[in-house]
Amino acid sequence: MKTIFNKLGACLLLVAVLAGCKKDPVMYTKGIESFMFKIKDAQGIEKDYTGVITNGAIEVTIPDDADVTELKAVFTTDNPRTIVQVGQEVQESGISVQDFTNSKNYKVKAEDKSSRVYTVSVKKKIAIQSFGFYKEDNAG
Repeated sequence: MKTIFNKLGACLLLVAVLAGCKKDPVMYTKGIESFMFKIKDAQGIEKDYTGVITNGAIEVTIPDDADVTELKAVFTTDNPRTIVQVGQEVQESGISVQDFTNSKNYKVKAEDKSSRVYTVSVKKKIAIQSFGFYKEDNAG
């Protein structure tokens, strides 16, 4: 009789444990919340250049002398379960290197297989090329 109650108790305990385990809800969001590049200046000091996110476009302004051929993007998404890709290559924030000579499409895929594309472009700051005073503009 005891073995029947022990087995019944074990079965009820197992059912309670299994019923209590819930699968996490599927997250459908697929947005990029922040995007930037960390670039070293001429003195070797690393500076952050933050992108401006507008709908499906991200524009980052960097110094004129920065090398755009090997930039590492640092980004955050609104869903930790998303996959970010450029082409077929999975991107890791702060690790993956890309050539931004031309704009890149960053595809953010959600768990439900839907995706959103962000076009990332780099714009260079224009440095002052020359400075002077014209004699005709300055009397005396």
